[in-house]
Amino acid sequence: MKIEYALTESDFLEYQLYTTSKSEAIKKNDCFSNLLFLLCIF
Repeated sequence: MKIEYALTESDFLEYQLYTTSKSEAIKKNDCFSNLLFLLCIF
C-alpha cells in the first residue's frame, strides 16, 4: 500500500497554531506576559 500526500505552508501554520493553543507552557507564558503588560501600563 502506498499513500501519497502533500503538505502546504498553510497546513504547517494550522498545525503550529493548534499545538500552541493546546500547550500548557504557552498558556502560562501568555498569562505571565499579560500580567506584565498590565503592570507596565499602570
